[in-house]
Amino acid sequence: MVGGAQGKNVSDLLFPFSLSNNTMPTGLQDDYMKQTSVVQQRIAIFGDCWPEIEGVAYLLEKTGKGCHIETYHTADAFFHDIENHPADCIIITLPPRGYAYFLYQVSLRCPHTPIVVLAEKFYLSDRVVLETLTLSGLSFAALIGFQYDKIFGLFPIDSRHLRHYSKEEFIRYMNKKIFSALHTQGMTHAQREVLTLLARGYSNAKVSRLLKISNKTVSTHKQNGLMKLPQKKDRLALSQGLQVTCHMKLMP
Repeated sequence: MVGGAQGKNVSDLLFPFSLSNNTMPTGLQDDYMKQTSVVQQRIAIFGDCWPEIEGVAYLLEKTGKGCHIETYHTADAFFHDIENHPADCIIITLPPRGYAYFLYQVSLRCPHTPIVVLAEKFYLSDRVVLETLTLSGLSFAALIGFQYDKIFGLFPIDSRHLRHYSKEEFIRYMNKKIFSALHTQGMTHAQREVLTLLARGYSNAKVSRLLKISNKTVSTHKQNGLMKLPQKKDRLALSQGLQVTCHMKLMP
């Protein structure tokens, strides 16, 4: 999925079934219709920005009939409820690249629940996180006019099978996966090394010393490597798109 990122829409990249083409298998559609006709679906929405959370809830309430929506603004309340009162779907309004370990914890605790991540845009690092954790992604722009009843067909999963990692282990694991994903974008090993070090905040001069190459070669590898990224013209593609971090304030 990450390797085929160029030239596709966000929905095509991040959804296992195309919403626009209605390619969800017929059997899943039938099962969904039977389920929603009887049971009120419960949606849990969590994020760190109150207007975003309530805005998403408002949009879903306008299109959703018979759904029960709960919004959460603190991690403690969110984790307490999803463990004691499991939701039918979880929506998280946080960028995966900055909250990878938090999303990992949610995935561990809700292995059978469809989880949709909303963000303004999805960089390569975001896509690697979503793919690794078996999550769906949707841009805020795409949410306008989005049909509530499509949510439960986004990611019909049997279960997520994830190893247990400490925070440090998981961040290292994800950053290694991002480094490997750069190869699928057509980058050389030298380009991957240069971009990865620059993404950590190293200067061109320090990268030059570490890799024992000239400053000019560093600049060349940087320029050629950036042109191979999905958001090659985005000034944040390097600083935001090539590594994951962990916001400790949301850790349960």
